[in-house]
Parts: sequence; C-alpha cells; structure tokens
Amino acid sequence: MTRHKAYTKIPFAALFFAATLISPALHALNIPDYRFHTMPETSYYGGIHSIAKDSVGRMWFSGYDALFMYNGTSFVRMTDLVTNLLPNSYWSYGQVITDNRKGLYVGTNQGLLRFNYRKLEFEFVLEGNIGSVTANNDGTVWLIRNNGIESFSPERLPAVTRYPMPPEMSAPGRTLTLVCTKEYVYAASGGDLYRLNRETGQYVLFASVGGGSCVIRDVVECNGSVYVLTLMDGLYECDGNGRIGRYFRLPLEYEKSAGAKELHLDSQGIIWVATQSGLLLLEPLTASTQLLRSDLHYPYSLPNNSVWSIFPDPDGGIWVGTYGGKLAYMTFADNGVDYFKATPGGLNHPIVSCFEEDSEGNLWIGTEGGGNSPLGPPRRPVRLLHAGEPLRPDVEHDQKAVARRKRQAAGLGVQRRNAGLRRTAGTFLRPVHEPSGLGTAFERL
Repeated sequence: MTRHKAYTKIPFAALFFAATLISPALHALNIPDYRFHTMPETSYYGGIHSIAKDSVGRMWFSGYDALFMYNGTSFVRMTDLVTNLLPNSYWSYGQVITDNRKGLYVGTNQGLLRFNYRKLEFEFVLEGNIGSVTANNDGTVWLIRNNGIESFSPERLPAVTRYPMPPEMSAPGRTLTLVCTKEYVYAASGGDLYRLNRETGQYVLFASVGGGSCVIRDVVECNGSVYVLTLMDGLYECDGNGRIGRYFRLPLEYEKSAGAKELHLDSQGIIWVATQSGLLLLEPLTASTQLLRSDLHYPYSLPNNSVWSIFPDPDGGIWVGTYGGKLAYMTFADNGVDYFKATPGGLNHPIVSCFEEDSEGNLWIGTEGGGNSPLGPPRRPVRLLHAGEPLRPDVEHDQKAVARRKRQAAGLGVQRRNAGLRRTAGTFLRPVHEPSGLGTAFERL
C-alpha cells in the first residue's frame, strides 16, 4: 500500500542473513533472497534520509546538509543551485519528493523549493521553515511549515490550506510527524497518533503508544491493521479502531534498542523496518522476522547497517539509503539469478568467452582462462575440463570449435564477451557482469 510520511522536531557469504527473533516464540522468516546492488561512491558520508525519482528518471537523494542527483553514471551535487537563491544564508535539507505529476520539491529550512526542469534551476514555492514535506495519492502535497500542518494543490500555488492543531499537539518539545496513506492522513505528536479529517480539519485521537518521551516515526496500513513505528520504543500493531494488539521490539545495538527511521510495505506483503542496526523484515501474518545486515564477504548485502530511508521505485524495485552516503537498489526480479564466480570447483576464470546449452540440458561455459566448464541440471557443480580432456568422445577440444559445431547442429547461439544477447535453442541466456569484476552471472530468460 502506498503511503508517504514526513516528520519534524518542534523546537526544545553468499546469501548472508543475520536472523534476529522479535520474541523467542517466533520463527525465522522464510523469504526470497534480497540482493542489494550498491551504487558508486557518492562523495557524501552522512545519512541519506530521503530518495526520489524525477520525471526524467534521475535519482535524487538528500541528507541534512546535502542534495545529490544520480544520472545513472555519476552523482552530481545540487546544493549550489539551492544556495544561489540566498548565498549568505545557512541551508539544511529535509525531504526531496515528487508529486503525482512528477514535479520535484525539496524542503529546506529556508522554504519549499521546486525544480524547474526546463531552466535546470530551483525556485521558491513557499517561504518558511519546512520541517517536512510529503505527497498524497490525490495529487495534493502536505507539509509541516513553521510547526503547522498545511496542504496545497500544485496548480493552485501559492494558495495553501491550514489545519490548526489543538494545544496538546503543539506543546513545546514534542516531535510532530505527518504521514499520508491511501485512506488517511495521520499526524503524530510525541506518542499520540491522530487521524486528520480533511473535510472538517478536526484531529481525532487514534492511538497512544510508548512512554512520555516516545516519538512516532512512521505509519503503514496492512491487512486491516495499522503499524506504528517509534524512534526507540519498538513497533506497535493496532486494529482499525486504534487498539494495540501485538508489540515488536526493535533489534538491539550496543545493548540498547536501535533507533528506527521508517516503514515500507513491499509487493510481497512484507513490512520493512529501517533501523540503525539493519533492515528488519516482518511477515505480518505469522509475525516472523528477519534482520538483514551488511556482510563484507557478500557483495549483495546492505552497504551499511544504519538504514535511513526506503523508496519504492515507480518503475519497479526498491532503493535504500543508509548512513555513510550509501545508496543501494534491489528488485525481486533478481531473485532467480544464480551467480558463478572463479573459485575452486567453480569457473576457472572470471571472463567468459562463450556459452551454450546442449540437447541434454547442460550449459557449456568457455572462459578466457582456457578449458570448458560444463554445468548440468539440476544445479550440478561447475566442473573444469582441460584442453587434453575430451568433452565427449565426439566433441572437439577447442572451445570455440565446440560452440561453432553445436550452433550448426542444434541451432544454438553463442554469447561472447561484449557480444550482446543471443538465442540458444529457444532459450535466452543473458550474462550479468558484477560491478566488482569478480565474476559473471548467467540468467535463463
């Protein structure tokens, strides 16, 4: 379910999973492999607290003191375009978001900015301290400006609608959070969660969670339940009337509860919980959990354990922003890919010259290191055949001659390095080169 959120502070190894159980009675979550592909270095080392995709397809992310755009090959720092508006002022950055027409907005301490695609520059939309900004599914944009909740329609700017808060919500020292879901607009003050009636402007108390110092970070709706994430007090599951049911403790870090950032409900019905101790996955029906953490021995793990932001790409897949300026991408379409590397018992060389499938279902892989590595179903190990060892009694020793003969006899195609995609006996095979250059993956399409 799509939802958007924002918050502000009112002044005053292959396949490695670190499994963490929320309670002893729970079982490990049985989920498909989550492979994260880390983007190149961003030259930013703080936390990425928001991610967006503009109308051109470029990825943007923001940190408290940075704004970057990734054009697919490199990161471009965009802060100069912002500071040019007020060169002698201090700037800090909140969320970067897009509305349903792909208009791109950036919340700052100086005001709300909108990116002009034609002029490639920012322009002021609203002045004031923008604590947070988020887009709703109905096309409106919601924000916390100067500690008040407002909304507007992009085509009607600068007109805004204000929603005055009752005194208990705007008490000094309480953190104000704003979340838009498909059905409701939620506003939280401290540990009190309210539903905002957009027609009447009234705030109705929905639930109260945590203690006196509780801070609500995010809300997500799933299967009739409302999940309320707090900064340090765990995750609460409420029914449709706000009654608290199950409670989930956050993973521990240095014997203390790890701080939480936000929630996301993926297409598989799994709730993602971004914490500073890893990415916690929760299966709501069984309450099973899995904690994903960074693993230096597995190139497709999280790039950092401190997860700050989660962004569902409208074109598919999910982006994750972490501390240390790391940006990673995953897609469930990647789960069917098997990776083979140049290891003892595996490929004898990371550069693959050609491969093909014979009539018996064996995949023959020729590498630059010499020899052929046959891979037979079902997932038999790769075995290296040297030049002096016959592939079969009637098969030539030269790997390229093998490819040529089989292609003529069985209509098979050959995939050579940098040669694109070829058809092999009705099956498409695609090489997936790892960014690190350590190996090559083959995907049956």
